[in-house]
Parts: sequence; C-alpha cells; structure tokens
Amino acid sequence: MIFPYYTAGLGSDIEGIWRFLHEDYLQTLLEWGWLGGVFWGLLFFGGIVVAIRNFRMPGKGLEWRPRYRLFLPVILLALFGIALHALVDFPFQIPSLQLYAAVYLGICWGTSRWEGTVVTMKRKKRKIESGKQERRREMTKHE
Repeated sequence: MIFPYYTAGLGSDIEGIWRFLHEDYLQTLLEWGWLGGVFWGLLFFGGIVVAIRNFRMPGKGLEWRPRYRLFLPVILLALFGIALHALVDFPFQIPSLQLYAAVYLGICWGTSRWEGTVVTMKRKKRKIESGKQERRREMTKHE
C-alpha cells in the first residue's frame, strides 16, 4: 500500500501491520477482486439509482404517501453520506452501519413496488365506512 511510503521517515517508531486501507472502495477491491467489487458497487449504487429514478419518475412519486416522499430523500441522504465517508474511512466494516445501509438499500430497491394511491383510498374508505357504522349504532341506541 501507499501508507508505508509516507511513514518511512519514522523508521522503527511506527511498526505493525495494517489490515484496513482506510478507504472502503479499495478495501473491497483488495478483498473481493474486480468481480466482487463490481457486484458490491452495483448492489450499493444500483439501489441508489433505482430509488432516484422512481422518485423522479413523472407521476410516480406524487402517488406515494407523503411520508414516503419525505422518507426516501432522507434515506438517500444517509446513503450518500456513508458513501462519501467510505472514501476516507471504512464505515462498511462496522456492523451497525452495515445494518443501516442494508436496510436503507432494501428500501431503495423496493421503491419500484410502492403504491400509495390505492392504499390511501382504501384506508380513507375504511374510515368513512367505520364512521357511518358508528353513527348508525348511536342512532339505534337513541331510538
């Protein structure tokens, strides 16, 4: 690696073996090779691209529930943050961050199946019907 070149002037003051490159992308290439690196890159950045594409698709993002429209940009911001952090450190080696990234990527890949209009209408209809039933019960009690 390049690190020993920069520490050569320190001599024996700094000794040891470094297992991590402090750059997750290079670390992935070192451990998984080119094919594995491409696979992990497609899995990570492909999920981000799918989410952005579905969010920006005309009409599709507007059909989603308001919480989905707010939720997805926040998830994308978190994934961009961890991707940027991976340029100078190895956040993907930390299990808790791996879990967050995996869950967020699962949500990103699943955005193509989000449907908001149908579900929202059913819930409103259910609420209206349950409200009518409650009024009928109240009326029968008063009679």
